[in-house]
Amino acid sequence: WSYVNNLQRARKMGDTKPASSLARYMEQHPVLLLDEDASQLQEVVERAMVQALRKAGESNDYRLILRLVSASIAFANDHPILKPRIFGEALDGLCQTQANVAKLKSVWNLMTTTTSTAAT
Repeated sequence: WSYVNNLQRARKMGDTKPASSLARYMEQHPVLLLDEDASQLQEVVERAMVQALRKAGESNDYRLILRLVSASIAFANDHPILKPRIFGEALDGLCQTQANVAKLKSVWNLMTTTTSTAAT
């Protein structure tokens, strides 16, 4: 929950460092085992990612958005903890930036491959 609180404060102050920190943490610490209480982890990941993606979009930082999406996929490690809302927020954030269509397509492709992998 501390990431969520830090990201909320950072959005008010205009700082992207907590979002970068979240991406780094998610890249380095993938989920290895998932217990019965996966819904709590899913909620925390969703809340933190939404805040981070919105901040990156407000800061016109499409690279950070792409990094956050890649990091969340690496963090999930084929466990079904990523909600479609995360990818929707990523696409919305990219629309706020100067990202071209190829970047939007890359997030879309990541979303479709991730959700199809999690469904199997």
